[in-house]
Amino acid sequence: MLLILTNSLDGTVDLLLERLGDHPVFRFNIDLWSDYRVGIDGQSFRIQDPVGRCIDEKSVTACYWRKPRFDDNDVVPSGGSLNNWLKSQWRYVVRDLWNVCRQQGKARLVEPSSEPRFGKIMQLRAAKRHFQVPEWSFVKGDTPPVFEGDKITKAFDVELIGDGKVFYSQKVQSATLNPDYPWLLQDEVQASHDLTVVYVAGKCFGFTLDRRLFDGVDWRVDINRVDHPWEHYELGADLTKAICTFMDEAKLSYGRLDFLLMNGSAWFLEVNPNGQYAWLDQDGRQGMLAAIIEELTTDTPRKPIDPW
Repeated sequence: MLLILTNSLDGTVDLLLERLGDHPVFRFNIDLWSDYRVGIDGQSFRIQDPVGRCIDEKSVTACYWRKPRFDDNDVVPSGGSLNNWLKSQWRYVVRDLWNVCRQQGKARLVEPSSEPRFGKIMQLRAAKRHFQVPEWSFVKGDTPPVFEGDKITKAFDVELIGDGKVFYSQKVQSATLNPDYPWLLQDEVQASHDLTVVYVAGKCFGFTLDRRLFDGVDWRVDINRVDHPWEHYELGADLTKAICTFMDEAKLSYGRLDFLLMNGSAWFLEVNPNGQYAWLDQDGRQGMLAAIIEELTTDTPRKPIDPW
């Protein structure tokens, strides 16, 4: 049985469950932990879901780490809170459930530690060996960073900045930057399209979005408000080879890589080792979903995550 560690709001898992059909799957939603019954000891673990279905350590054939996180952002008082403590316990337990599965060679596609071990700075340094990469720098000084014209600034992660707001990538000028804050800056690429590539265990699936369809530099501003038409993109042998080599060096079995296309040439931005993909191939015609399902359901994955 496939064990998926996620949360109740993960639409990607909803789509996967539709595609998996009769394949036995057990979904553990960390945010609904109080609805489950969980027992773990030195010999095994056992989980029962809200409708009475059960999975135990022996019956797990594969384990997929999707998004086992709490999407609500509590304001935690200085003295702490019971709710925050409970969340910390469940994060720990779910992580070790995945660790048990990894030890047995059952982990598939996503490694939870891949995001902290291969963050944006490491990615940008490694990508230089394989792709065109816009010049970039991270700065925090006593005065604003000095540069001519526009640059792009972006956040390292998706932590909310207050009132539910997200810091999206945007154009900035030197005089507008507050030196009290840290800034990740990158040269602007005059791109015609965004290119995102879903890498699944050695297979690459490319999709593009025309940048004339949205304002600003970050298409995510319109996410959940506008249905942008991403189209299939033929990557070509050279770019496919470069992506596969890059991902092999990064020891990633899965990732969604973001590029910008300028005059048909791809410029690397980043790779999300557990990036969303549900909206890109919803009808399954491009084969991306089939490749993911194959890795999750086969006894011999193309690129297994190394057990300890």
